[in-house]
Amino acid sequence: MKAIIEEATKNENNYEKRALLSYLNQFQHQLEVRHDLAEGELDGRLWNHEQW
Repeated sequence: MKAIIEEATKNENNYEKRALLSYLNQFQHQLEVRHDLAEGELDGRLWNHEQW
């Protein structure tokens, strides 16, 4: 998904659309970070025998 957004940003000439695509790329990155953090928290909770 990131590569598609970056390619579209490079090929876009309209400033507003480029700004939107750039923001979309940043938002996608934030979602990936949140996903990784949530996945790590879930793994930690599942392996914590005190919370079983």
